[in-house]
Amino acid sequence: MAAHRPMTVAEKYYTFLDHCWRINVLISADLDICLDPAFVLDRWRAFRNRRVLTRAVPTEELTLVDLGQDVAQHGDLFRAVELPTGEWDRVLDEEAARPYELALPMRLRYVTSTAEGRSRVLIVGHHSMIDGRIGLDELQAFVRFLDGQDVPEQQELSQPAPPASDHPWQQNARARVELLRSIRSRNLALGEPGPADWPATDVERRPRLRQVVLEPEQAARLLAVGRSHGSSAFSTVAAGWLATVARHLCGAGPDTAPPTLQLTVPADASAPSDSPSRPTAMAVPVLARLFQVPADDVWGLASEILDTVREALQRGEGDLFFQLTRVAGIDDLAEGAALVGAGIAGGPPCVVVSNMGVVDPGSDPEWVHHVQGQLAAAPNQMVFAATLSYRGRFVHTISTDTGRIPAEQATEMTESYLALIRELAAAT
Repeated sequence: MAAHRPMTVAEKYYTFLDHCWRINVLISADLDICLDPAFVLDRWRAFRNRRVLTRAVPTEELTLVDLGQDVAQHGDLFRAVELPTGEWDRVLDEEAARPYELALPMRLRYVTSTAEGRSRVLIVGHHSMIDGRIGLDELQAFVRFLDGQDVPEQQELSQPAPPASDHPWQQNARARVELLRSIRSRNLALGEPGPADWPATDVERRPRLRQVVLEPEQAARLLAVGRSHGSSAFSTVAAGWLATVARHLCGAGPDTAPPTLQLTVPADASAPSDSPSRPTAMAVPVLARLFQVPADDVWGLASEILDTVREALQRGEGDLFFQLTRVAGIDDLAEGAALVGAGIAGGPPCVVVSNMGVVDPGSDPEWVHHVQGQLAAAPNQMVFAATLSYRGRFVHTISTDTGRIPAEQATEMTESYLALIRELAAAT
């Protein structure tokens, strides 16, 4: 077994989160081809011998370790199933809820619809290992490997980057106090975020994930209209979801006061690896901000979100999130999980929009229709929307929890959001 290396603060936080509320990372590729599952398994075994992330696991000692040849004792962690495409998202729900112990390495699902000539490759990994673009990079390497392309061997775990000290609050206690005061002042001015009747975090977990794809023509129209209003793809999605949640969960309308909602933004700040033999190290700061949500001004809200998030990230508020969780100095799994669990239970409900940007297809085979990364919603998350652009397609995975939002209401919310997005895209 290879030497352990210590976790970064972000990796520790996600390990604590996974321990108190199981959240598996799901990275998928939809293919316009059906491959023999035996062939996929054979390539998976060979790929795992070449790539350290497929064998690495987090440990209770808050380290990451490459299992090396010991990975064989866990079996292939591979399952294949034949399902019509209309039922594929059910596999996301199953994998999002399936217990996933720390000592288990990455697993692979292969879902086929032979009659439709389509399939889905689904990589399932620990939140602390393959969050953000790292998982997408690994998935793209695997589909290229399925295509017979050579992919670089990565046999060494990345070393964690040294702590950043780029922001004034990281170097000066007075600057940190001033930043916290400005955030608190803004929050007080906006009031308590809703909805006030959000269920407690101990409600039974029942993940529900739905993947939605806007084809290139509609995606291009949405982006063009957004740019004309000073919005980005991310801020358009965020504003659309805040408006949808305000209407469906907070009872907002033309004759009611604008509700306040919290928007939480995971921001992938990973720097490319400095060596082909090592994967990129995870770096995902998290930003949480309050917004008043007007009933009839989505573009104004989108512009405000864009400006606010840019300013907050420039001030380092994403990194401040991990400092405020106080996990940096904790080296005990149970203690850290209790702290993060209490933070979730005591925090406000929120809408999460994770933007993975434009994913370069590079040498991906033409039969890759699209890729996507997704997470199940945590207890305090009303909606978790993961978005990216791939080959001109705008890909969403929308996560809710039927223990908190009934399936019928979640479907109604999703259809309402999509209708709003289409309306915005159709505007001149």
